[in-house]
Amino acid sequence: MASLNELLKILPSIEQGPKVHIDPCELYYVPRPELDYVVPDVVGNPEAREGATTVVLIEAAAAVGKTALARFLARSTGAPVWDLSRLYLGSGSLWGRLAQIFGAEEFSKVIARLVMGNFLLIMDALDEAELRAAGPSFDTFLSDIKDLFQQPRPRPTAVLLARAETAEYISLYLGSDFPLARYQIQFFDRVAVEQFVDQSLDRHASMRGEPGTHRKRRPVFEEGRDRLFAFMMRGLREDKDLHWGSDRVKSFLGYAPVLEALAEYIDAFSDNYQKLAAELDREDALTEPPNTQWDVLVKVVEGLIDRESEKYLRQAKGLLTPLLRGADWTAWESLYSQERQCGLVLERVLGQITDVTIPDDLPESLVQDYRASIRTALPNHPFFGSTSGFANVVFRDYLYAWALAVAPPQVKELVRQAMREETFLPTPLLSRFFLVLAARGRRISAEAQDFGFLYESFTANSRSGARPQLVLVASANGDSMSAVIGSEDVLDDGLFELTDVSSGVQLWRRLSHARIEGSVPIRLGFPGGSFVLGPSVDIRCALLEVPAGTLRVDLRSGSDVTIYAEAGYITSGSEPNIYTYGDGKLTVNWSPIRYPWVQYRGELRLEENFGLLELEVFVHLCRIVGFLRRMTMRSRPVSPPSQSLFSRYVVGGTQTSQELFQYLVEQGIVTTLYRQYVLDVERLEAEGVSTVDTRLRNITPGVESFIRRFLESRRMVD
Repeated sequence: MASLNELLKILPSIEQGPKVHIDPCELYYVPRPELDYVVPDVVGNPEAREGATTVVLIEAAAAVGKTALARFLARSTGAPVWDLSRLYLGSGSLWGRLAQIFGAEEFSKVIARLVMGNFLLIMDALDEAELRAAGPSFDTFLSDIKDLFQQPRPRPTAVLLARAETAEYISLYLGSDFPLARYQIQFFDRVAVEQFVDQSLDRHASMRGEPGTHRKRRPVFEEGRDRLFAFMMRGLREDKDLHWGSDRVKSFLGYAPVLEALAEYIDAFSDNYQKLAAELDREDALTEPPNTQWDVLVKVVEGLIDRESEKYLRQAKGLLTPLLRGADWTAWESLYSQERQCGLVLERVLGQITDVTIPDDLPESLVQDYRASIRTALPNHPFFGSTSGFANVVFRDYLYAWALAVAPPQVKELVRQAMREETFLPTPLLSRFFLVLAARGRRISAEAQDFGFLYESFTANSRSGARPQLVLVASANGDSMSAVIGSEDVLDDGLFELTDVSSGVQLWRRLSHARIEGSVPIRLGFPGGSFVLGPSVDIRCALLEVPAGTLRVDLRSGSDVTIYAEAGYITSGSEPNIYTYGDGKLTVNWSPIRYPWVQYRGELRLEENFGLLELEVFVHLCRIVGFLRRMTMRSRPVSPPSQSLFSRYVVGGTQTSQELFQYLVEQGIVTTLYRQYVLDVERLEAEGVSTVDTRLRNITPGVESFIRRFLESRRMVD
């Protein structure tokens, strides 16, 4: 493992940087150290080497802290940060914009210093710049980087920071012969986690103008903090080797947005940390532990909402009770419920609030003062930041997930509009929160138009080369689709149903490592935007529509992309510009086919041994095995009172799913112990199916063979 200190030794040190000639400007220096910055570990593969590396590419999962690292590197080296999220990239953006920033005379000196290896540019937010770039503009910008930094020099003179998917594309575009070093920002370890929480609480105390009680009352604070950490680990207990050094623990408790939410929760008890311990003891005493770590995080977030409700009601009852005038009304909880708070915060942040809505049964005598009390209480809600936005991405993504899962249609549409903004980037929290909240309803389902948002949230935490596998298959009658998404990061979370598929499944900006099959419309991208397709994508659909203005097809390492549209292709305007990268093959087939698709036309094997029915069985197998695996590893078999719910929500109501479950029982893979369902993992593996296969959604030869044996048994019965 590398350290930032080792990387800093290789980067140029700049005593005096050139002056910026325009103000305001997206390029800036960081003159003062940021004392509250928690330095993460980084891993290089390959690491930077003097005389051999010209560009350092640093990637990270969503919301890990790329900009904070950029500022740290800038302060440590004296180099400027170039915030590319504020720039629309285009032809000549690199050269032309730097000339504007530094002035013609100084610009030539900057270029000379870059070539000689004694200057450094730190380019931040390339992922956001990619989203804002029109057509091939991002590629043009990368071409300029390639031209400027191709030749060797004594030290690296550029640092690029981006999310993993953008970093992977940059590496692919620059090519294997480009002198590039790649680093990944790691999640925090236990020491850094404690430091992060302390400094977050310092900021909260400073905003209140008081010393932090976490510093003054250290023993009782540390006891409460450690109890909270232990509580958060409840959803990780399926791991046999659970400790702070494990990747799974660090990817959750070492993830900066999660820590921000935990610090906010701890700060709510700053007046009495014993209350924090008591609250956690009460939650721990619940008879039904949470299914995943995300259930626990939802409890923490909703605990903050509940505390806001309690604070509001203590004041509101004193204000409003005298105004009841004998009216028989007691629905106090409705005044500032979780649902009402979520709706009010969303409307305020998204700029749509007009007036405070009134509970249906609120007496007329309370209306005016109720509205006034909400206007007073709402601005102090912990979900708001210091400006007009959200306090952090945890609260933002919780509210967006709440809207997509359970909010009224008008609030759903408000959130969709916000997420369609060109620079919106989801974190992994959005999809996990959605699944937890949606699971409280009749079934875990999402509208097909929202699938792109959820899919990209599922993939937002993936590392380069480890994108989750997606299998999306239509039901027999074509009115819904089942989705399974799996990787080491996603685990068993990515199982849900898509509804309203007749109007089309909307993909947003990317699709990779995916197999989609069913007679439904598929839509790639939004009008005018850019869409990255591949690697390893196989789509068999009814209709294909590509509203995106630019389609970049990733065919690296010989990975193919194939699309078959049974009923044809429709256009919503001008045709997309198509660019392919890599040595794989893009093959499309529909009729009639025209420019620009005709050059990629090819014959596809439409009748494959592993087809639509087999995929449907695979989806059900992943769902059943995944659920029982979690319960069995936690010593929580499914008890008789839960069997009807298990049959309804896990097995599913289709004939195929019911027959598959019965087959698992007949083969001894699912057994009953004291009238409880238990997964026999060894028996499953003896049948050629590993729980790793179902978790990662890998259709291995063993999985194929098992599914065929099941289908053959059905035919024998029929």
